[in-house]
Order: sequence, then C-alpha cells, then structure tokens
Amino acid sequence: MKRQFLLAITAILFNATGFAQDANHNKGGAYTKKCSYNLVGEGDTQYNLSDKSVLDRILFGSTNSLVEYVFQASLDQPSVLALRIVNEGPETYRLETLTMKNREEVAKMIQEVSAETGRINVPGKLQAQLPMEVMEKIREHNKNVRRNSLSDEPYKSYRPEPKSFNISPALAEKLHEKTALLTKNFTGKGSQRLIADGNTVTYRCITGDEVRSLTVHSPQSGAQQLSDVCLEIIRSYGTADNDEHYIELLDKITL
Repeated sequence: MKRQFLLAITAILFNATGFAQDANHNKGGAYTKKCSYNLVGEGDTQYNLSDKSVLDRILFGSTNSLVEYVFQASLDQPSVLALRIVNEGPETYRLETLTMKNREEVAKMIQEVSAETGRINVPGKLQAQLPMEVMEKIREHNKNVRRNSLSDEPYKSYRPEPKSFNISPALAEKLHEKTALLTKNFTGKGSQRLIADGNTVTYRCITGDEVRSLTVHSPQSGAQQLSDVCLEIIRSYGTADNDEHYIELLDKITL
C-alpha cells in the first residue's frame, strides 16, 4: 500500500515537472503575458481592449472572443494569419479565419491607424515653444483618442473579409482549453535572446471573468506546437479534414 502511494506521488510530481517544462520558454525571444478583467465599466459594459495592439484591433474589432490567435510571419514569409472562436450561444460556436499577405500593406495600415488612434505626447519644455493653435489641435486629437478608444471605426475599413465556419463544441472547447493552459502556465527561463527575425504569435482567451493574453517572439515547445495546429486550422479548415482530426492534434500537445 505504501509503495503504491509513493508511486502515485512520484507520477504526480513527474507529470507536474513535465507540465512546467513544456510551458517554459528557455532563453528565447521576447514575450509578454497579461491577465486582466474581460469587461470594464458599469451598466453598458465594454470589453477590456487594453492589451490589444493596433493589428489585433484591425483583425478582431472591439470585442474579445473566446479564443484569438495571430501569427506574424518572419521576414521571409510576408503574411499575417489569424483565427478566432466566437461563442454564439449554448453549444454554438463559429470559427473565423483571416489572412493578410502583403507585409508592406500591413505595415502601412498599422502606421495609418496608429496616427489616428495614438495619443500625441509633447514634452513640457516643447509645449511652450509650439504655437497655441498647434497645441490646441493636439489637445483636441488626444480628447478624441480618449473618447473613441473603444470604437471600431478607425479599424474596420482595414479588416480583411474573414472566412466563417460553424464548428463543433468539442473542437471549440478543446482549442480554448489548450489556449487557456498555455496563457496560464507559460514561463520564461534564463535570459532573453536578441533575435533579429523569427515569427511572432499571440494567443488570447476569455476564462471566467478574465481575459488572458500571451505574445511570443520565436515560440518554443508548447507555444510552437499550438501555433502549428492553429496554422493548419487556418489553412485547411473546410477541406476533407474533420473536427476530430484537429482535436487529435491538440490532444498531442502537453501544456
């Protein structure tokens, strides 16, 4: 009996160690990890969009979805690929996939939207040197940015037309499960490497009342494995493959 107990404890510790190792990012590229409230405000609540980049807002609008994934390719693969899972009701889920293939066009649209939606911060010493009418325009711009921070208007005209599919609850929930585990348990080990190129991936999911996000440059281990499955879903969903095929791939990822 004692031996069985010790074996059980050993197995638990072994699995826990493997669990942590698979989620580790060992001497890798830069990453950011964030967890916050999904909703903000009272009464007419709004989604918390504080961790979303301009590109995220272009792709997904002014909402947080059950699962969101963005792949920004390295320099030799000029494309942006994305997916999201939308929960439309009990046991009802929609998959949306989006593709942006021209790196220069993506960079240009991000620059244009950033100019419209970003605050202009003028150092105190410089404020006194600028004409009053210029400072007034800057103040008005910043007021509009603050007032319209949750609006989708500056972003939606740049949004690619998504491909939309109804997917099974089993696949939606499995993809959410894996994304939630990764965003919760991802850890960095060692020190950050300075990597000039490489892919960047972003994962985001709603879990309870929270929204969790993780962005990784040059992903490793589980972050890379989950990215590979997400990319296969984006590129091939709707063909002969069925939902069970993707579930099997997701089940092979240990996080």
